[in-house]
Amino acid sequence: MAVSKQKTSGPAGVCLFDLDGTLASTSRDLCNALNQMLRRRDMREADENDRTLCAAISRGGRAMIAHGFGIPPAGEGESEEMDALFEEFMSVYEEGLCVHTHLFDGLLEQLEDLRDRNIALGVVTNKREAPARRLLEELNVMDFFPVLIGGDSLAERKPHPLPMHHAIETLGGTLATSVMVGDSVTDIKGAQNAGIKSVVVTFGYSDVPVETLGADVILGDYQDLPDALGRLGIFEKV
Repeated sequence: MAVSKQKTSGPAGVCLFDLDGTLASTSRDLCNALNQMLRRRDMREADENDRTLCAAISRGGRAMIAHGFGIPPAGEGESEEMDALFEEFMSVYEEGLCVHTHLFDGLLEQLEDLRDRNIALGVVTNKREAPARRLLEELNVMDFFPVLIGGDSLAERKPHPLPMHHAIETLGGTLATSVMVGDSVTDIKGAQNAGIKSVVVTFGYSDVPVETLGADVILGDYQDLPDALGRLGIFEKV
């Protein structure tokens, strides 16, 4: 878990972000890593435009592997084959971590605006912390996020409330003035479990219609984020 020193005064609010499919479009580099593994085995490559594959991205690398290799999904320690494939996937992915990955349109301006409003920012992702940090650094946005919690940073990961609670506490915020911005059921369910508000973006990798996730706000463009957070009481609308 990456943490940097905070201001002594508390923030006006806290805004937490998911990474893949929320802060950045990572699907092409993730798909390239999967396809490199499939090519090694003379297997049919996955189509990065396949919505089923995009949906697998929202569930993590193991789900992508299960999709590409046509094998049952398995969690860590449940299958030696999956564990080995996942470690290979991460090694390949980290070699081409940020070739095609890019921030979503309008995000950078909103991060600057939120920081100017004294909104504390953090990233809570189920991606491993080390590649998540490196990716944010390569995208030149790591300085916006005093707290980064990855899927291997704590004893639990989303949708368990621990990562969000830990991030909010570290940032000096309160549950009442905190929000999670994400793109999948893992993010929105995690926010609900943590007792904080939630925003779901429409341009991510959800494997179900975002309208069914129960988020407090559905966001189609980062340009509308200030109004959304104002309506949620994270800060006063201007």
